Amino acid sequence: MVQLVPKIPDSVPSMVYDYLEEAKRCLVNHTYKSVVLLSAAALEVYLRERLKSIENALQPRGLFYSRSVRRIRVHRMTLEQLIDWARIAGFLTNVCWKKAHKVRERRNRLIHPKDYSEIVKKESSIQRLATRIEIRPRHLHCAKELKSAVAFRFSLRKFAEESLRDVLDVVDLLYTDLSLPGMREQFDPSLQKKIREKKYSWLAKGADV
Repeated sequence: MVQLVPKIPDSVPSMVYDYLEEAKRCLVNHTYKSVVLLSAAALEVYLRERLKSIENALQPRGLFYSRSVRRIRVHRMTLEQLIDWARIAGFLTNVCWKKAHKVRERRNRLIHPKDYSEIVKKESSIQRLATRIEIRPRHLHCAKELKSAVAFRFSLRKFAEESLRDVLDVVDLLYTDLSLPGMREQFDPSLQKKIREKKYSWLAKGADV
């Protein structure tokens, strides 16, 4: 199973390496939810470390100018903000930006669970499996939740493997391509919208979207 997961680059910070190694051990030991949570934690540590290295350039008098923002503090950013800023700064390609957000959303659904149907609502492969599950008549009153729960348990290994692989793809990109590959692409439309509207509206004049 572990051979399906890319190797962790030797040059990553020790904390990132430790989290990813533990995530791989969890994969071997079938504690799949832990894989997702540890992978997301490693992603957060990693992106914060990379953005810290250019924090001065991220200030309003640096890459992005705004009178309304006095200082940008990387250590206060949420994971969502870290992912978006890594894309804005050119550290992430659009593909890796989407992978990072997918891991973040999976983490959020696991640590703030409502029910299984909520956890799998954005997982098309799990939802397709759920539709093929037959429920006995006496359980029809909770059919949606029961189908989602069964489909999630059957798909949990793949769910975990994909999350770890996505984080390792992001880490591998940033530690092997030092030319800031994301600078060669336009921003994804959903990120352009964030920049233009409320979340990053003050960046609109400085960011090339």
